[in-house]
Amino acid sequence: MLNLLSGTQKNFGDTAVDGTLYECKASPELIAAFEKRAIKVISSDREVLFNNGEPGKCVYLILAGQVDLFLPLSSRKGIGFRAQAGAFVGLPAAFSNEAYSMTAIARKGAEVAVMTRDRLCDLVAADPVLALDVLRILAAETRAARITIVEAEIGRRKQVHPNPQGRAMSFVDKDLMCSTCGLEFAFSAGEQQFFRDKGFTHDPKQCKQCKAIGSKKRPMISTRIMCSECGIDTTVPFKPTQNRPVLCRECFDNHMKAAHA
Repeated sequence: MLNLLSGTQKNFGDTAVDGTLYECKASPELIAAFEKRAIKVISSDREVLFNNGEPGKCVYLILAGQVDLFLPLSSRKGIGFRAQAGAFVGLPAAFSNEAYSMTAIARKGAEVAVMTRDRLCDLVAADPVLALDVLRILAAETRAARITIVEAEIGRRKQVHPNPQGRAMSFVDKDLMCSTCGLEFAFSAGEQQFFRDKGFTHDPKQCKQCKAIGSKKRPMISTRIMCSECGIDTTVPFKPTQNRPVLCRECFDNHMKAAHA
Protein backbone atom coordinates (compact mmCIF):
# COMPACT_ATOMS: atom_id res chain seq x y z
CA MET A 1 0.00 0.00 0.00
CA LEU A 2 1.41 3.40 -0.96
CA ASN A 3 1.42 6.29 1.50
CA LEU A 4 -0.41 9.49 0.53
CA LEU A 5 1.89 12.51 0.54
CA SER A 6 1.03 15.33 2.94
CA GLY A 7 0.12 18.75 1.52
CA THR A 8 3.37 20.49 2.53
CA GLN A 9 5.45 17.73 0.95
CA LYS A 10 3.68 17.52 -2.41
CA ASN A 11 5.45 20.29 -4.25
CA PHE A 12 9.12 19.35 -4.33
CA GLY A 13 8.61 17.34 -7.52
CA ASP A 14 7.42 20.47 -9.31
CA THR A 15 10.98 21.84 -9.21
CA ALA A 16 12.66 18.55 -10.19
CA VAL A 17 14.92 18.64 -13.21
CA ASP A 18 15.38 16.03 -15.90
CA GLY A 19 18.75 14.35 -15.49
CA THR A 20 20.79 11.40 -16.67
CA LEU A 21 20.34 9.43 -13.45
CA TYR A 22 17.51 7.27 -14.81
CA GLU A 23 18.33 7.25 -18.53
CA CYS A 24 19.74 3.71 -18.32
CA LYS A 25 16.61 1.62 -18.79
CA ALA A 26 16.12 -2.09 -18.11
CA SER A 27 16.22 -4.61 -20.97
CA PRO A 28 12.91 -5.98 -22.31
CA GLU A 29 13.81 -9.38 -20.79
CA LEU A 30 14.32 -7.90 -17.30
CA ILE A 31 11.14 -5.84 -17.54
CA ALA A 32 9.10 -8.88 -18.59
CA ALA A 33 10.53 -11.10 -15.82
CA PHE A 34 10.09 -8.39 -13.19
CA GLU A 35 6.56 -7.48 -14.27
CA LYS A 36 5.51 -11.16 -14.23
CA ARG A 37 6.47 -11.59 -10.55
CA ALA A 38 5.69 -8.09 -9.18
CA ILE A 39 2.53 -6.44 -7.86
CA LYS A 40 1.16 -3.66 -10.07
CA VAL A 41 -0.10 -0.46 -8.48
CA ILE A 42 -1.63 2.66 -10.07
CA SER A 43 -1.20 5.90 -8.15
CA SER A 44 -4.53 7.65 -7.53
CA ASP A 45 -2.77 10.80 -6.32
CA ARG A 46 0.80 11.94 -5.66
CA GLU A 47 1.87 9.06 -3.45
CA VAL A 48 5.07 8.24 -1.62
CA LEU A 49 6.82 5.07 -2.74
CA PHE A 50 9.54 5.45 -0.10
CA ASN A 51 11.22 8.11 2.01
CA ASN A 52 14.88 8.93 2.44
CA GLY A 53 16.30 6.89 5.34
CA GLU A 54 13.69 4.12 5.27
CA PRO A 55 14.90 0.49 4.89
CA GLY A 56 15.28 -0.60 1.25
CA LYS A 57 12.66 -3.33 1.29
CA CYS A 58 11.22 -2.98 -2.24
CA VAL A 59 12.17 -2.14 -5.83
CA TYR A 60 9.84 -0.24 -8.16
CA LEU A 61 9.67 -0.51 -11.95
CA ILE A 62 7.86 2.35 -13.65
CA LEU A 63 5.47 0.94 -16.26
CA ALA A 64 3.75 4.22 -17.17
CA GLY A 65 3.73 7.81 -16.00
CA GLN A 66 6.36 9.53 -13.92
CA VAL A 67 8.03 9.30 -10.50
CA ASP A 68 9.70 12.32 -8.85
CA LEU A 69 12.76 11.74 -6.70
CA PHE A 70 14.58 14.03 -4.30
CA LEU A 71 18.19 13.52 -3.19
CA PRO A 72 19.01 15.63 -0.09
CA LEU A 73 22.50 17.18 -0.06
CA SER A 74 22.03 18.98 3.25
CA SER A 75 19.24 19.83 5.68
CA ARG A 76 18.02 22.59 3.33
CA LYS A 77 19.22 21.69 -0.17
CA GLY A 78 18.93 18.78 -2.57
CA ILE A 79 18.58 17.66 -6.18
CA GLY A 80 15.35 16.65 -7.88
CA PHE A 81 15.02 14.01 -10.62
CA ARG A 82 12.27 12.66 -12.84
CA ALA A 83 12.13 8.95 -13.70
CA GLN A 84 10.03 7.75 -16.63
CA ALA A 85 8.62 4.43 -17.85
CA GLY A 86 11.22 1.64 -18.05
CA ALA A 87 13.29 2.94 -15.11
CA PHE A 88 13.83 1.23 -11.77
CA VAL A 89 13.72 3.27 -8.56
CA GLY A 90 14.96 2.08 -5.19
CA LEU A 91 17.22 -0.50 -6.82
CA PRO A 92 20.57 0.42 -5.16
CA ALA A 93 19.13 0.41 -1.63
CA ALA A 94 17.16 -2.80 -2.03
CA PHE A 95 19.96 -4.64 -3.83
CA SER A 96 22.53 -3.69 -1.17
CA ASN A 97 20.06 -4.05 1.74
CA GLU A 98 20.63 -0.44 2.78
CA ALA A 99 18.34 2.51 3.52
CA TYR A 100 16.92 4.55 0.65
CA SER A 101 19.01 7.65 -0.09
CA MET A 102 16.13 9.48 -1.81
CA THR A 103 12.44 10.16 -1.45
CA ALA A 104 10.33 8.86 -4.36
CA ILE A 105 6.83 10.10 -5.18
CA ALA A 106 4.62 8.61 -7.89
CA ARG A 107 2.60 11.20 -9.83
CA LYS A 108 -1.12 10.78 -10.27
CA GLY A 109 -1.89 7.99 -12.74
CA ALA A 110 1.60 6.52 -12.64
CA GLU A 111 1.69 2.72 -12.90
CA VAL A 112 4.47 0.90 -11.06
CA ALA A 113 5.39 -2.72 -10.47
CA VAL A 114 6.53 -3.41 -6.90
CA MET A 115 8.77 -6.32 -5.87
CA THR A 116 10.28 -7.11 -2.48
CA ARG A 117 14.04 -7.28 -2.08
CA ASP A 118 13.97 -11.05 -1.40
CA ARG A 119 12.02 -11.80 -4.60
CA LEU A 120 14.40 -9.59 -6.60
CA CYS A 121 17.41 -11.48 -5.24
CA ASP A 122 15.78 -14.79 -6.13
CA LEU A 123 15.03 -13.50 -9.64
CA VAL A 124 18.58 -12.41 -10.47
CA ALA A 125 20.12 -15.44 -8.74
CA ALA A 126 18.20 -17.75 -11.07
CA ASP A 127 19.26 -16.01 -14.30
CA PRO A 128 22.83 -14.69 -14.84
CA VAL A 129 21.69 -12.59 -17.83
CA LEU A 130 19.18 -10.71 -15.67
CA ALA A 131 21.81 -10.33 -12.94
CA LEU A 132 24.20 -8.69 -15.40
CA ASP A 133 21.44 -6.34 -16.55
CA VAL A 134 20.80 -5.26 -12.96
CA LEU A 135 24.52 -4.66 -12.40
CA ARG A 136 24.66 -2.61 -15.61
CA ILE A 137 21.83 -0.40 -14.38
CA LEU A 138 23.42 0.01 -10.94
CA ALA A 139 26.78 0.98 -12.44
CA ALA A 140 25.23 3.55 -14.80
CA GLU A 141 23.08 5.04 -12.05
CA THR A 142 26.02 5.32 -9.63
CA ARG A 143 28.20 6.99 -12.26
CA ALA A 144 25.45 9.46 -13.22
CA ALA A 145 24.69 10.25 -9.56
CA ARG A 146 28.34 11.09 -8.85
CA ILE A 147 28.52 13.41 -11.86
CA THR A 148 25.27 15.12 -10.90
CA ILE A 149 26.37 15.67 -7.28
CA VAL A 150 29.75 17.08 -8.34
CA GLU A 151 28.13 19.45 -10.83
CA ALA A 152 25.66 20.60 -8.18
CA GLU A 153 28.48 21.25 -5.70
CA ILE A 154 30.44 23.24 -8.27
CA GLY A 155 27.36 25.33 -8.96
CA ARG A 156 26.82 25.90 -5.24
CA ARG A 157 30.41 27.04 -4.65
CA LYS A 158 30.53 29.34 -7.64
CA GLN A 159 30.30 32.98 -6.67
CA VAL A 160 30.07 36.07 -8.83
CA HIS A 161 31.82 39.23 -7.62
CA PRO A 162 31.78 42.71 -9.23
CA ASN A 163 35.18 44.20 -10.05
CA PRO A 164 36.00 47.89 -9.44
CA GLN A 165 34.98 48.81 -13.01
CA GLY A 166 31.52 47.33 -12.45
CA ARG A 167 32.01 44.34 -14.78
CA ALA A 168 31.01 40.97 -13.39
CA MET A 169 33.89 38.59 -12.75
CA SER A 170 33.37 34.98 -11.73
CA PHE A 171 35.52 33.23 -9.14
CA VAL A 172 35.27 29.56 -8.19
CA ASP A 173 36.85 27.88 -5.17
CA LYS A 174 39.89 25.85 -6.22
CA ASP A 175 42.57 23.68 -4.63
CA LEU A 176 46.28 24.56 -4.73
CA MET A 177 49.36 22.62 -3.66
CA CYS A 178 51.57 24.07 -0.94
CA SER A 179 55.19 24.49 -2.10
CA THR A 180 56.44 23.81 1.45
CA CYS A 181 54.49 20.83 2.79
CA GLY A 182 53.13 19.47 -0.53
CA LEU A 183 49.55 19.26 0.71
CA GLU A 184 46.52 20.70 -1.03
CA PHE A 185 44.82 23.77 0.41
CA ALA A 186 41.68 25.66 -0.58
CA PHE A 187 41.91 29.02 -2.34
CA SER A 188 38.37 30.32 -1.93
CA ALA A 189 36.46 32.58 -4.31
CA GLY A 190 36.52 35.31 -1.66
CA GLU A 191 40.29 35.07 -1.30
CA GLN A 192 40.71 35.25 -5.06
CA GLN A 193 38.60 38.42 -5.10
CA PHE A 194 40.80 39.88 -2.34
CA PHE A 195 43.97 39.04 -4.30
CA ARG A 196 42.54 40.69 -7.40
CA ASP A 197 41.51 43.83 -5.48
CA LYS A 198 45.07 44.12 -4.10
CA GLY A 199 46.54 43.78 -7.58
CA PHE A 200 48.21 40.41 -6.91
CA THR A 201 48.69 38.48 -10.15
CA HIS A 202 49.90 35.13 -8.72
CA ASP A 203 48.18 32.52 -6.58
CA PRO A 204 49.55 31.89 -3.07
CA LYS A 205 52.38 29.35 -2.92
CA GLN A 206 51.96 28.22 0.69
CA CYS A 207 49.06 27.06 2.83
CA LYS A 208 48.14 29.23 5.81
CA GLN A 209 49.82 26.87 8.29
CA CYS A 210 53.18 26.87 6.49
CA LYS A 211 52.99 30.61 5.92
CA ALA A 212 52.38 31.17 9.64
CA ILE A 213 55.31 28.91 10.58
CA GLY A 214 57.58 30.68 8.10
CA SER A 215 56.61 34.07 9.51
CA LYS A 216 57.56 32.96 13.02
CA LYS A 217 60.94 31.67 11.87
CA ARG A 218 61.90 34.83 9.98
CA PRO A 219 63.70 37.39 12.16
CA MET A 220 62.18 40.85 12.38
CA ILE A 221 63.86 43.36 10.06
CA SER A 222 63.92 47.09 10.81
CA THR A 223 65.64 49.46 8.43
CA ARG A 224 65.96 53.21 9.01
CA ILE A 225 65.06 55.21 5.90
CA MET A 226 64.06 58.69 4.77
CA CYS A 227 60.60 58.79 3.16
CA SER A 228 60.90 59.60 -0.54
CA GLU A 229 57.57 61.45 -0.39
CA CYS A 230 57.61 63.63 2.73
CA GLY A 231 61.24 63.31 3.83
CA ILE A 232 60.46 62.08 7.35
CA ASP A 233 63.03 59.90 9.14
CA THR A 234 61.40 56.53 9.99
CA THR A 235 61.88 52.74 9.89
CA VAL A 236 60.40 50.04 7.62
CA PRO A 237 60.12 46.28 8.31
CA PHE A 238 62.16 45.27 5.23
CA LYS A 239 65.42 45.98 3.47
CA PRO A 240 64.78 48.48 0.67
CA THR A 241 65.85 47.68 -2.90
CA GLN A 242 68.36 50.04 -4.41
CA ASN A 243 67.14 52.80 -6.73
CA ARG A 244 63.51 52.37 -5.66
CA PRO A 245 61.55 54.97 -3.64
CA VAL A 246 60.60 54.01 -0.09
CA LEU A 247 57.60 55.52 1.67
CA CYS A 248 56.70 55.92 5.30
CA ARG A 249 53.49 54.26 6.56
CA GLU A 250 51.37 57.41 6.20
CA CYS A 251 52.48 58.15 2.63
CA PHE A 252 52.09 54.48 1.68
CA ASP A 253 48.50 54.45 3.01
CA ASN A 254 47.72 57.64 1.10
CA HIS A 255 48.95 56.06 -2.15
CA MET A 256 46.84 52.94 -1.56
CA LYS A 257 43.71 55.02 -0.89
CA ALA A 258 44.29 57.05 -4.04
CA ALA A 259 44.77 53.88 -6.10
CA HIS A 260 41.40 52.47 -4.96
CA ALA A 261 39.48 55.74 -5.13
